[in-house]
Amino acid sequence: MAMKRYSLASLVGGRNTVLSDAIHRKIPFVSDLPTIIFGADVTHPQDGVSDRQFSQVMLHEVDAIRKKRYHTRLFPADYNNRDSMDKSGNIQPGTVVDTQICHPTEFDFYLNSHAGIHGTSRPTHYHVLFD
Repeated sequence: MAMKRYSLASLVGGRNTVLSDAIHRKIPFVSDLPTIIFGADVTHPQDGVSDRQFSQVMLHEVDAIRKKRYHTRLFPADYNNRDSMDKSGNIQPGTVVDTQICHPTEFDFYLNSHAGIHGTSRPTHYHVLFD
């Protein structure tokens, strides 16, 4: 008995979208390079992006993300207090900084999500757009 396959998008009334650049190998597969994937729903006609604009938006957004990299590092306030750091001297995994170095009026924070393997841990800077 042959089974018919359905994508989740078609089952819930959505649609799958593929960038033409990906099909023509103008951009690498996610398995080719270390990759982070950002997602956004841009298919609504009133505040969305047309299919023909996906490549243009992707190029603009990726460039903006690369230009906005930061070099923030967090260090224990007291190196004599062993509870404030891990074995490598980095701040503890799970440390959140949401005062002092954050934006004065916007909702942003830094999170050191895991222990550093080598060198100084680099926390992730989160900017909450909608809560």
